[in-house]
Amino acid sequence: MNKGLRTAEIDECLKTKTRFQLTQLHKKNKLSRDGNKGFNGYTYYSSDEATQTLQKTRRQAWDQEKVQVREEFESSANTHHDLAESDIIEVMLTLIKHPGFNAKSVALSLQRRGYSCSLELVKNIFKRYGLGGKKS
Repeated sequence: MNKGLRTAEIDECLKTKTRFQLTQLHKKNKLSRDGNKGFNGYTYYSSDEATQTLQKTRRQAWDQEKVQVREEFESSANTHHDLAESDIIEVMLTLIKHPGFNAKSVALSLQRRGYSCSLELVKNIFKRYGLGGKKS
């Protein structure tokens, strides 16, 4: 455990419910935990204090990163709310047919086929759906 694990994360890894076993391990001081039974549940850590401190630091950084990514995604979604579904579909279909295309190639292909879309529109779709791995 490099960052501690929440009950649901352990359940997902092991493909079984672990609440009872985790409670027993905690009672026997084999695991440490913090949090509560609420929405996020307990987070379990090593019983070794040095390891536990490192895990808690990593968990806090992990949780903060997830919040930041979510906020960036929501901000991006709000910025691009004006994208029409039909434009998004046409861009995606073009990428399926031509997976090596970058944003400029997609825009040119669509324009040649009679769709009125700008390079900026295609770049926004690439950005919104994380297609930026290809050079725009």
